[in-house]
Amino acid sequence: MAAGAAPHAYALHVDGKDIVGASEWSNNAMLRFDPGSEKFESIPLPRANAAVRQILGRPGEVWLPESGTEFVTVIRTG
Repeated sequence: MAAGAAPHAYALHVDGKDIVGASEWSNNAMLRFDPGSEKFESIPLPRANAAVRQILGRPGEVWLPESGTEFVTVIRTG
């Protein structure tokens, strides 16, 4: 897992395919865990200091409101 030595997860979300997502502040990333494959994926956020405090979703998308930048990142999961 590419979360670094001292990860700080803040918000959690489980999508319709049971993929677990967590915002990770130490590395400004979104972590995704697939329980089927037991693998983690780290997705770097496009802006520094995003500070994602909540994760929202709808079919095929995960929405990451960035309280540190006042932007919203959308990850399309297909």
